Amino acid sequence: TDWLKKREVSKMKDLSDKINELKKELSIFDTSKIGLVKYLDRTYWIDPTSYSGEGEIAEWFASTTYDGADIYIHDNAIDEFKKPYILHEIVESSLVRDGLSTHAAHLVAKHFDGEYAKEILSDSKYEEYETLRLKLEK
Repeated sequence: TDWLKKREVSKMKDLSDKINELKKELSIFDTSKIGLVKYLDRTYWIDPTSYSGEGEIAEWFASTTYDGADIYIHDNAIDEFKKPYILHEIVESSLVRDGLSTHAAHLVAKHFDGEYAKEILSDSKYEEYETLRLKLEK
C-alpha cells in the first residue's frame, strides 16, 4: 500500500545518503595498498592487492575481532573497478550484519555499485564493467 511504499522509499533514500558518505571515503582510498575504511561506525579492512582465491573477484568475511569486515579484492581485478567492488562488499556486508539476507543484501549492493561505477568510470570503462558484472553473475 502507499504507506509501505513511502516507508521503503524513505529507507532507500536514507541508505543512499549513507552510501554517498561511503563514496567520499572511497574517493581518497588508495587501491594500490591495504587500508581501512570506516562506514556506519564499522571498520572495514581492505586488501585490494594480494587476494588470489578461487571464484569471486571480491569477497568479504565478517571480522572476529572488530565490528566490520575484512574485504579482499582479487589481485587480477581491473584497477578502475576496485572502488565499485569495495563499495559493493562494504554495503553487502553491512546490510547482512544489520539482518538482511545475503541474497537481498547482494541485490541492493549491486544497485549501488553499478550507480557508483557509472559516476566514476568513463562510458567505455562502464560498459566494460557492466559486461564483466553480467559474466560474473552466471
